[in-house]
Amino acid sequence: MDVATSLERASLSQSGTALSARRSASSIAVQGVMTRLAHPGFAHCSQSAYRILVVDDEPDLLSEVSSHLRRRGLTVIEAASFDEAIHSYSDNAASIALVLTDVNLPDGDGLDLVRFVIERSQRTCPCLLMTAHFDAPWSSAPWRRPA
Repeated sequence: MDVATSLERASLSQSGTALSARRSASSIAVQGVMTRLAHPGFAHCSQSAYRILVVDDEPDLLSEVSSHLRRRGLTVIEAASFDEAIHSYSDNAASIALVLTDVNLPDGDGLDLVRFVIERSQRTCPCLLMTAHFDAPWSSAPWRRPA
């Protein structure tokens, strides 16, 4: 099963219990981060040197994802909004190995955050997007837009 299918199933399971769906989504997000960090491009870094910027406006999900990553020996910088993420990235850009962000933030757009990170890092910092909103207007838009 691919990550998109897993995310969709986690989202659909919210009708049962929201907490179970959040935990499933956070596990899938962590799995995506760990898979990305296993890429040969990260071989030069020790796992303890990774700093991951995690962005989500839902405190429970932000805490859950961050806790999962910390248990795997990663250093996490948390941001609960678009503006906080911009400041956190700007202040720590040289040490952030990856950005994991929610698409829907109350004060901005996760896709705009990704564009900002890609531009500032000169396309060297990978970004992963997560969402529980598969029916949002952005979901039918093309994913690849020039940064």
